[in-house]
Formats: sequence, structure tokens, C-alpha cells
Amino acid sequence: MLAPKSTHKRKRSSARSDKARKLGPSRWIVNLLPSQSIAEEAKRSLSNVGPFRNKRLEKMVDAHPFNRSLELILPLSSDSSEAAVDADFPLPSPIQSLIDRISALAASHRSYRARVPLSLLLDPIFVTAYLKTGSLIALSDASGAPGFTPTSDDTVCLDGQGTLVLSLCKDTYQTLGLTGRASHFSRLSSGRAADRTSGPDSRFIVELPLLSPSFVPGKKGYQQALDRIRAWDRSRAQALAKEHTIAQTHASSKISRSSGSKEEITSEHATWDMHFDWSPSRAAVESNARLTVDNEIRFPEHLVRPQDVESIPLQPLTPVITDSVWIPTPTEHPLSAPWRENERHFTELEPSQDSTQASWTTYQDGLQEAIEWAGLASLGAPAVRTFNKPDATCVYSPPRPSQPGRIVKLTVAGSSRSPLLLNPLLISQIAAQVDRIMSLPNSTKGDAERVEWATLSCAGFPHAPLTWRAKVPLSSRYGAKELPGSKTNTHLAAAAEDAEMTDASSSSEEESGEDSDASLDMGDIDTSKRRKKKRSKRNVGKNLTEHTFTPNTGETGWVSFCLKSKAEKKQTGRWAFVELVGSDTRS
Repeated sequence: MLAPKSTHKRKRSSARSDKARKLGPSRWIVNLLPSQSIAEEAKRSLSNVGPFRNKRLEKMVDAHPFNRSLELILPLSSDSSEAAVDADFPLPSPIQSLIDRISALAASHRSYRARVPLSLLLDPIFVTAYLKTGSLIALSDASGAPGFTPTSDDTVCLDGQGTLVLSLCKDTYQTLGLTGRASHFSRLSSGRAADRTSGPDSRFIVELPLLSPSFVPGKKGYQQALDRIRAWDRSRAQALAKEHTIAQTHASSKISRSSGSKEEITSEHATWDMHFDWSPSRAAVESNARLTVDNEIRFPEHLVRPQDVESIPLQPLTPVITDSVWIPTPTEHPLSAPWRENERHFTELEPSQDSTQASWTTYQDGLQEAIEWAGLASLGAPAVRTFNKPDATCVYSPPRPSQPGRIVKLTVAGSSRSPLLLNPLLISQIAAQVDRIMSLPNSTKGDAERVEWATLSCAGFPHAPLTWRAKVPLSSRYGAKELPGSKTNTHLAAAAEDAEMTDASSSSEEESGEDSDASLDMGDIDTSKRRKKKRSKRNVGKNLTEHTFTPNTGETGWVSFCLKSKAEKKQTGRWAFVELVGSDTRS
């Protein structure tokens, strides 16, 4: 007798789906920020009020909370009539001034690594002091437990919007007693041939809205979460005292509701090695006339021992200058070409017959070429040096046209042994300084070199549970009126409009034929139509913001290019902000 036909619905693999869509294994989200008019550029270059001059760029940077390093590359090119300059040649005065301002910003940055009990993040005094007055970002350290593997141990993070995210293994989730959901990237193999992702769930996500008005002391939900997390702290402390290691999966199996329920949580129960970074609210930063921001965190001594708190400084900013490098000519590169189309699906467009305007296919190829060049220039690869003779097996060639020059590289990060969290506020301020120098007119005749474009890239933590912040914070869905770390008094009037300009999923299929696209807004085209669109009917996509937990995920982050504005009426790209997407999801 034949076996009954299986009713299991098998899903297409991601590789097969990408092949059907004519896509590669990795994906990008490209955000194009148009240049402003010449009058606005001149006015902005003369004003020094406030560190934030590009709200859309600031919003994109803030969407990535868990950053570990930032790299700035400034290509310096000279006229062909000038003599070649080497690495010892003095930098132009605008570049040196930019380096000094970035060094001043980095000198005031403070990041902390502390061993804390997890219940500290639910302490009302700590929540009032840091979560309600600014943006607090926290992430458990991957090197805290010996033999840490992201697929088996527990990870905790604060996303800067008041949401506590617990990424738990199956043993911890079943014994902790908090309601959550299955992770999108944690299914094991079902045993069938060539099947790897349709088995039972092995990882779960628990989200707690710390800024919700219903999540406060005295409420049932808050008290239940506090009791269960305190019990977890006690069980981890007992396991650490006996085994002298933080074996999270073994400690989770000992969580009980009755044992030690009356024992107060003290610094003896601190078992979580976490990175912390705090920044004040936007309103406080904009009202401050100083360039630097004080982001000091004071931990309560009854919960955290002072010797367990480490203030991690940034590495000294030393510019790395490399000469004899092929520099792509920005005026003849596809990134600086005017845009021809505003359609959503630009990969199907035919090449333009007008040589002064580039199709989206040409623009995409030029963007990929620029990212490849920036990666090789960052590594100091011989393939981009002018004196390099390519090997017979080398298939790379510098972009054409290119001219010889030198590059200046700045890296803002901690040491390799002591990684730290980079605050999105600091990254936004550095990006604003780069945007400001690009808005200045070209250098004078006395300067032998000029900078016409720059690249800014950011790398994240591969073990972070999130890649993006949720566009609608969890606390807002549970009654929070305003989050201090994400809104300002000056941004309230344009909050809805800015959200629509950066949201590619807010437009329906019926709107795909319009001239203005949600993710590629052109600024001057059909602005009246853009303001009439409402976000209220957008599919928020609850619980879709997540980062995969597979060990081969790699680091997350983004790459951006800033170009000088042209003195013409055609639309050109000022910023090209590329978000790197692997197996992540976003809401």
C-alpha cells in the first residue's frame, strides 16, 4: 500500500526565489537624497546653527542603533597640471579643519561596559533617568560568556526607543515565563532531504515596552516581568558561583517561581556583561550651543559594583593617508548623473538614449562599482594603486575615468580587544560635518588638491538581535505619546512627512505609476501630492524587525556617498545611502 500524499507545503528556498526575481544573494536598500538649490546650499554653508542639517539622513542613521565602527574616506584629487603629491604633503585647510572637528566630537564620546543584573533595565529610577530623558542603547557582550555561540546563548538589547528585546534559546524561553514569539530565523531541520528551515523553533523573541504608561510599577504586566527577570538573575548568580562561568543554557533550566523570591537583587546578582551608550534628547542637543555632548551614565552602586564598570574610550583619530591611488572622477561617474526615472522597479528600465541622464540600471551598476572601489581603498589593496601591475588572474580594474590622487581615511571605533557602541547621535554629527564640507565651494587656486566626494561606512555587531529600529516603537503601540530620544519640538510638524519620504512600503500598488516614489523622493516633483499622503493606513508590520542569528551572518551596517552639488537645475544625488541587507527583516 502506498504512503498517503504529504500535505506539507514546501516553501521555495531563498536562492531559488532570488533566481526567479533576478536578484543576487545579498540585497541593498538604496536611499537617494537629492541636492538642494544653490541658494539653500549657500545659506546652509554660512550658518552654523545646530548639528543636524539633513533630517532624512539623520533619520536613516538613527534607524541603525548597534554600531561598532565608522569609517570616513576622503579622496583628494588634483589638476593634471599640478605636480603629484605624496603622503607627507600637508592636507588642504578644509580637510584639516574637518579632522579637527571630528576629533573634538569623538573626544567627548563615552561608551561603557558593565556587569549588571538584567533587572536594572526595569528599575524605575534608572528608566526615568536615562530612558525617559534621552536614548539609551544597550547590548549584551558576545565575549562575556566562555564559549559563546549566538545560536545557543541568550542575547539582550535596548534599541534606544525604550524597547527591551530578549533573544532566548528554547530552554530559557520555556522556563522564564514571559510571553514572546518564535524567531524568524531559528527553525531547525525537519529531517527531510535538503530541508533546513522548516523544523521546530529553537529560538524565541520577548519584547518589553519599558516606556509604555501601562508598563509601570503597580501594573500586573510590569510586576510579572520584573519577578521573572529577577528570578533569572538569581539563577544565573547561583550558576556563576558554583561553576565560575555564565553558562546561560544551564542557568536557565534552574529558574523557578518560588526559590529565593524574597531575596533582594543586589550587585551580587550582576551576571550580564553589557555595552551601554546614552545620548540626551534631540531638543536638549539642539538647544545646546556647544559642539560636544555629555553622555555620562551613572550606575546605581547597590546593583552594579564600581569596579565592574569600564569606560571605553575611542581610539585616537589618526588620519591614514595613502598616495598614488586611482580616484574616480565624480563629474563623469553615474552617481553624479541626473535622474531620469522615478519608477519603483528600476531594474527593468531600458538604458537612456540621452548620455547626460542615466537609467536606474546604469546608476545601480555605478553604485556597485563605487562600493567595490571604497572597500579596496579602505583595505589599501594594490589593485587601486597607480603603480600596480595587475596579475593575469586579477579581474578588477579601477573605474573609468580615474585620475591619480591620494585618500585620507579616518576610523572612529574602539580597539579590537574592547569594542564599543557608537551612538547614532555621534554618527549623525559626523555625517553633518561631512555634508557641510561638501556644500562649500571648490577650493581656491592656492590649494593643489580638492575633495569632490566622500564615502562614509558603518559596521554593526553580528550578534545583535536587531538591525533596524522599528519605525513605530513598541512603546508607542502601547500608549506612549512621545519618546524623548526620537523626537524634538522642531520636528513635530514634519514628522509624518519625513516618515513618508523614507518609507518605501507606505505606497500601494496603485501609486506605483506616480512620478514621486516613497523611497526615492525627488524634493521638487509633486511635493503637494506627497504631503497629502497619510501613513495611518500603512501596514506597520509588527514584529518584523529582526536580525538573523546564524553564525555566518556577517556584520550589518550601511555605506553612503556624499557628492558635491552641481550648479544646474537637473536633479542630482547629494547622498546615496545604501543599507546592507542579508537575511534581516524590518518593519
